[in-house]
Amino acid sequence: MATIKLTPPELPGRLTSDAHKMRQGFERGLLESMHKAKRTLQRRTPVDRGQMKSAWRINKNITKFSLINDAPYAGIIEAGARPHPVSEEGRESIRLWVSRHFPGQTEQELDGITMAIVHKLRTKGQKPTWFVRDSMDKIVKDMATLVRRAMKRSVK
Repeated sequence: MATIKLTPPELPGRLTSDAHKMRQGFERGLLESMHKAKRTLQRRTPVDRGQMKSAWRINKNITKFSLINDAPYAGIIEAGARPHPVSEEGRESIRLWVSRHFPGQTEQELDGITMAIVHKLRTKGQKPTWFVRDSMDKIVKDMATLVRRAMKRSVK
């Protein structure tokens, strides 16, 4: 461990300088950990056409960082949904999904699959995936490691 020798008049300046460096190190480590969390969540995001996977972004304002997914259905994919009616627009979207995932089926078979999904959503809802919740332990552990490392480097 290093020894720092200061005179009493030098102490306030040194404390202020080290505190500033520690804050910068904390912010660098936090930003680095947010990028790692984003990569983790992108790897674990369920993919159909890739829109939700590419919708992850990091927001930074003066006091905090946020990792956000702007896909309008991200919350439903994560936490599921209770039973609910399905609109005509929803049925059309489901039909498009069915045609992508069941190529080679007849129109009648695609319609049947679509209606089975619509019926399940009306009666049972949609199961959650919990891919974000299940990633949190890893994200928090990585964040602690990266922030600690960056703060340590900042005062050397």
